[in-house]
Amino acid sequence: MKTITPYTRTIRPGFSLIEILIVVAIITGLAAIAFPVANKVIKSGNLEKNREMTVALERAIDRFYGEYGYYPVEVSDDDTLDTSEIEQLLSELEGTQDNLEYNIKGINFLEGFAEGKNNRGGLLRTSSGDIDGLKNTFGQNFEIIIDGDFDKTIEPPALGLEDEGEDIVGKRVLIWSQGEDNATEDIITNWR
Repeated sequence: MKTITPYTRTIRPGFSLIEILIVVAIITGLAAIAFPVANKVIKSGNLEKNREMTVALERAIDRFYGEYGYYPVEVSDDDTLDTSEIEQLLSELEGTQDNLEYNIKGINFLEGFAEGKNNRGGLLRTSSGDIDGLKNTFGQNFEIIIDGDFDKTIEPPALGLEDEGEDIVGKRVLIWSQGEDNATEDIITNWR
């Protein structure tokens, strides 16, 4: 026969408050470790996508030049293109606009190029479908210098990079884009 004493407790299934608090603390600690790692991986992926867009744009300009023997915009010197010139360059490279001046065959040199969303990450378009610019994954503009004097030598822009100063030889175009928060370590170029 079993005797019941006043100190005997019945055991209920479940977790004690201390056990639950320990599990919550462990999960919080793991999340604190995982978030910075995940953010670093996402940023690295964004930088790689920006690099790919830079290379694709350079190839498109080189293919255009190879096809026609001239650039998709009028250039006379190694100057940085302004926003309207970049929009014209992109429209000419795409070859789908009605008012093309240079892409007389209407070849799409930007086929497969990334389409931007939320004002970042590729080609931006107006509501009518015309090209409205090109932004990187951080929402920054791409900048372009075309070799307007055709000597295959371009002076790079001053971006605060360690290895800048010497002219870039052998390229028809320099393309770069600022990184997140304009951080120097996130600048993407097609010449470094």
